[in-house]
Order: sequence, then C-alpha cells, then structure tokens
Amino acid sequence: MVFGGCIAATVVGSGVPDWRTLGAWIFVGLPAAVIVRSWWFGVYVDASTVKVVSWYWTYRIDRDSLKRVTLQNYNGFATMWTGGGGTDFVTWAVLMFEFEDQRGKVREFPATAMWWRSAKTAADELRDLLGHAPYSEGARSEVRRARR
Repeated sequence: MVFGGCIAATVVGSGVPDWRTLGAWIFVGLPAAVIVRSWWFGVYVDASTVKVVSWYWTYRIDRDSLKRVTLQNYNGFATMWTGGGGTDFVTWAVLMFEFEDQRGKVREFPATAMWWRSAKTAADELRDLLGHAPYSEGARSEVRRARR
C-alpha cells in the first residue's frame, strides 16, 4: 500500500514522470517492481526443498534438514523489528513462519506474514508435508508462549 501511494502521488502530484531521470525510476519504477514481486510471495514445498519467496530474496531449505516448523508473532518491517512481542494490532494478529533445522539454527521469515486463520491452515499443511504433527485447536496460545 505504501509503494502504491508513492506511485499515485508521483503521477497525480507532478503529472507524467520524466522517465529520463533516475529519480523517476527510483520513486516509481522500484516500488512498481516490488509490487509485482509480491505476487510470488509464499512458501512452496516440493519433494526435497522448502522455498520461501520474500521481497528481495528466495530462500531454499532442504526438507530433510527441518526439525521444527512453528508460527510466531510477526516481527518485520511493519513493526520495525520490535521483537514480535508488542501490543499493536499487526504484532498480535499477524503470524509468520519460523523454521529450526537439525543443528538448532532458527530462522524467522517475515515475508510469510499471514492472518491467524490462514497461517494456521498453511502451517498445518506444511507440517503435514514434512511429517510433523498439526497445531492443536488451542494453537493461538501455543504461538504466544513460543515467542516468550
């Protein structure tokens, strides 16, 4: 939404941008490219890999290396990386995936941010594909405890 607002403000506020300038490409072109990139966001699982597509990077994780898949309170750009333990609406209502590998390395992926119900559904499907138990019906409290 922020990037879309930049594009709209540029077009409405100054007429047609002068595409010969670097500023026009940065202020309009870059946000447009980021919006297009967001169409591919997500977590994809195939026979050997879990692929996480975010704003700028695509991460590939060996399926067999994953020990744990959990949901955590969102901790990313929208909350200015406050740790995911805040009381604001985004931190409370939006969840993201966290993966732990066999060596104990834990990685959070803010680009996997989803509302609670969608996150639980996606996590259960992913955990099923990886051979892990699904979240229980009281999973919301499990997520909150895991964050503390």
